[in-house]
Amino acid sequence: MFPSFGKVLMSSDAVNISFTFEFKRNLRALAKKYRSIRVDVQPLIDQLLAGELPGDQVPESVWLCSRSA
Repeated sequence: MFPSFGKVLMSSDAVNISFTFEFKRNLRALAKKYRSIRVDVQPLIDQLLAGELPGDQVPESVWLCSRSA
């Protein structure tokens, strides 16, 4: 599995990556079918440790609530 990550100090921010039990279990199961999944996930972990936030940011949504009396 991946090495256990603790807090990594970066400039003034600390990054802490923790894997949930469910993630570890799913990764273990997927690794049986996809042998390179650990290598595929590692760049994402490296980006997170570098303080990057990969992916698309979801814009704030306006929620309209209606109440019936």
